[in-house]
Amino acid sequence: MIYRTVLAVLLATALLAVSLPALDDARQERAATAVATDIDALQRAAGDLLAADDPTDGAGARRIFTFRLPARQWANAGVEQVTITPRADGTPASVSWRVDGDRTMSRPLPGLPLQTPTGAPLRLQSQGRHRLVLALSGTPGSPVVTVRRLK
Repeated sequence: MIYRTVLAVLLATALLAVSLPALDDARQERAATAVATDIDALQRAAGDLLAADDPTDGAGARRIFTFRLPARQWANAGVEQVTITPRADGTPASVSWRVDGDRTMSRPLPGLPLQTPTGAPLRLQSQGRHRLVLALSGTPGSPVVTVRRLK
């Protein structure tokens, strides 16, 4: 009887050890997919702002956008940080993010004239919701979408 119990415990431990790396990969993939979905939505919102409105001198058209950084949970690896880097010197704006325990990933936003008020990258570091303002400015020939935190 004791041999069966020991064998069952050893078998269960072996199965758990084999499945943990796959579970960790799935958790990281789920977090990365959540961020990629929000990046798609950010790109659409900024693109819609450019397509539907004209830049003005002063306060122009705005959109409020919520970016969610997933928290670490049993089924989710969590995201340490998301950085929105404005375009500069001909390079397109980009968004980079780091999933807990994984490498930093980056995605360019070609064709999107995205800036920040200071010209420095905008970092979202705490997990949870981050409300951002997308504001249209510039001239009719060269519109710019400025992204900043909602105060």
